[in-house]
Amino acid sequence: MSDCWGCSNLTRVFSFKLPEQHEEFEYYEDEDEDFALTSNLGEWTCHGYRGTVSNVDSLSPLVTKQIHHFTNKFKQAYSKTAGSRYLMNHCENCGAKLGDFFMHSEPGGAFFPTSPQEAKRMTLIRINERFDANCSVGFASEDFFDWMQIREQS
Repeated sequence: MSDCWGCSNLTRVFSFKLPEQHEEFEYYEDEDEDFALTSNLGEWTCHGYRGTVSNVDSLSPLVTKQIHHFTNKFKQAYSKTAGSRYLMNHCENCGAKLGDFFMHSEPGGAFFPTSPQEAKRMTLIRINERFDANCSVGFASEDFFDWMQIREQS
């Protein structure tokens, strides 16, 4: 849950948490060539930590279909703060855009718990699909995962 800046009501918000064994593609930067995401120069790496996903530019169709089982308020929109379009939450009450920065990067934000009590308010639902996305992945030294509610998708 998060407070909406537009209407001051609480609204459900959604994100993705990746397991410890997830892999990220790390691009190599070649000083002699201009960097391009299409270069495919890099390697897949497993860092061994749970990751929280933000600033999702694109998402695999099967995962998109799964999140639409829970909400139609996680959709593409332009963020002035980020200067780009990405999949973001929208208030279920007034439709206001709820950007990722405060929910993911500020302690106490919807996806940045700072105590077991804050983590207990979060519900994790397993999505058994391959997760392919162009996004940011963050992690915290203490993510309070053990206090989050976990349920299998019904």
